[in-house]
Amino acid sequence: MTPTSPTPLEFLADLRRQGVRVWAEADKLNYTALPGALTPELRAELSRRKPELLTVLRPASVNSVPITPAPRDQPLPLSYQQERLWFLDQLAPGNPAFNVPNPIRLDGPLDIAALERSLSVLVERHESLRVTFELRDGRPVQVVHPAAPMRLPVDDLSALPAPERLAQARAQTEALAHIRFDLAAAPGWTARLIRLGPAEHILLLTVHHILTDAWSANVLFAELAALYEAYASGQTLALPPLPIQYADYAAWQRQTFTAEGLNEG
Repeated sequence: MTPTSPTPLEFLADLRRQGVRVWAEADKLNYTALPGALTPELRAELSRRKPELLTVLRPASVNSVPITPAPRDQPLPLSYQQERLWFLDQLAPGNPAFNVPNPIRLDGPLDIAALERSLSVLVERHESLRVTFELRDGRPVQVVHPAAPMRLPVDDLSALPAPERLAQARAQTEALAHIRFDLAAAPGWTARLIRLGPAEHILLLTVHHILTDAWSANVLFAELAALYEAYASGQTLALPPLPIQYADYAAWQRQTFTAEGLNEG
C-alpha cells in the first residue's frame, strides 16, 4: 500500500512543529526557519508543493495585502485574540488562569551567565517580551519598551535536605505558575532559576497567554536552546532576522479583517 502524501494543511502544520513558518505574498512563498530546521529535503518539498501551498495560504480576498512592518511612531493595536484576553483581564485583573507555565529541568553543569545572555537576546529579538498594554482614547494598545539585559533570579536550594529541597522547588514552581501579572505595568512574563545541586537546575518560565501560543513557545524554546549552546561553548550565534513582529501582524489583521469576518471563519 502506497502511503498518501500529507495534505497542504498537514504539511504546513508539520513545518511549524519543526520550526519553519511559511506565508504567501502574491505569487511568492516566504519562510522563516530556526537554525538547521530547513533541510534540503524540506526545501525541495516546498518548491514542489509551492502552487498548492500558495492556494491555501493566500485567500482571494487578501491576496494583495501583505504583512509589512507597522509604524512605531503611533499606537500599536492588539490582535483580536489579544483584545479578547485583555478584556478578560480587565474583568478579573491578574487572573492566573491565563498563565502558561513552562518549568524546564536542566541536568548537567549550567553556565548561568550564558543563560542570562541567551534570555537577553530573546528579549531584544522579540518585541512581545517587552510590551505592556495601555488604554488610550478608549482602546487598548500595546507599548513596546526598550530592551534591557536580563537578570535571572537564582534560588539556591542545594544546601537543604533532599525532602525539603524538593518541597521548596514544588512550592516555588506552583507559586510562579500562579503569579498575577499587571499587563499595564510590566511585560507579562517572568523567569526564575532554582538550583537543586551543582548539576541540577529548574528554569521556571511563566508567560501570560496574551504574549504566546504553542507555536510561539516552540520557537522561543528552540532559539533559547540554540543561543545557550553557542554562548556556553564560547561561540556566537546570529539568528536569522525577523521580517515582522507580532505587533505588525496585529496591525495587518486589523486592516485586513473585521472581527465579524473572523468569527464567521
